[in-house]
Amino acid sequence: MFVAMLNITIVVLELVYGSISNSLALITDALHNLGDVLALFVALIASYYALKAASAKMTFGYVRAEMMAAFVNSLFLCITMTYILYEAVVRFFNPILIETNSVILVATVALIVNGVSAYLLKDYHHLHHHHGHNEHNHNHKDSHSCNHQHSHNEDLNMKAAYLHMLGDAGISLGVIIGAIATMYLNTPYIDPIITFLFGVYILKSSFSVLQESQNLNLKCNFLT
Repeated sequence: MFVAMLNITIVVLELVYGSISNSLALITDALHNLGDVLALFVALIASYYALKAASAKMTFGYVRAEMMAAFVNSLFLCITMTYILYEAVVRFFNPILIETNSVILVATVALIVNGVSAYLLKDYHHLHHHHGHNEHNHNHKDSHSCNHQHSHNEDLNMKAAYLHMLGDAGISLGVIIGAIATMYLNTPYIDPIITFLFGVYILKSSFSVLQESQNLNLKCNFLT
C-alpha cells in the first residue's frame, strides 16, 4: 500500500507539471504509472483474496476477478496510449518547446520513487514466495486446474508489479535524458519523438496483456 501511495503522488505530480511544461513524455510516464498503480492494487487484492477458498458461488475462487482486473487495466492503457500516440504526431508537426527544468526535476523524483518501489516490491516478492512455498507443502493437491493457478497468478502479479516499476524507472530516466537533450540542442522535436517511442512500447506490452487475460478468461469459461 505504501508503494501504491508513493506512485499515486508521482502520477499527480507528472500530470500537473507535464501540462504546465508542455511535456507529452512526462504525461505519458504519468499515465503509464497510473496503469501500474492499478496493476499494483490488483496484485495487493489478489494477495488478500488468495486466502479465500472457492465457494458454491465462486467455484473458481477469485481467479476470474483477477483476470478481469488485468483486462480492464490493459484496456485502459491501450486506449490512453493510442490517444498519446495521436497527440505525439500532432505535436511533431506543431512543435512546442517544453520547459525543461520542471520536467527534469519531476522525472528525477519519479525515477527515485520508482526505483525505491521496485526495490521494496522485489523484497516483498521474495519473502512472499518463500512463505507461499512453505504453506503449499501443507495443503492438499486436489483442486481444479483454473483454481490451482490462483496462487501462481498471485505470485506472477507481484513479480509483474515489480517489473512494471522497474520499467517505469527506465521510462523516467528516458524522460530526463530527453529533457536534457532538448535543453542543450534547443529543439522541440525530441519530446514528441520520445513520447511516440514510449507510447508504442507501452501499447504493445499492454495489448499482449489484454490478449492473454482475455484468453485465460475464455479458458475458464470453457472449463466451467
